[in-house]
Amino acid sequence: MPERPRTVSAAHAEHTETLRKCRQLSVAAARDECLRQAKRTLEGELARLQVQPGASR
Repeated sequence: MPERPRTVSAAHAEHTETLRKCRQLSVAAARDECLRQAKRTLEGELARLQVQPGASR
């Protein structure tokens, strides 16, 4: 299991890399679902990081 991002900027960097990988998929439906999942993952990580006391931003 990959380590979760520790900062908001790390979460954004990971999201950018995931988007790059998603866009390389050749099947449109798979690409669209990958992009939707990446957005949900980023939103979840940002929410998690926002509530942690002392979280770096």
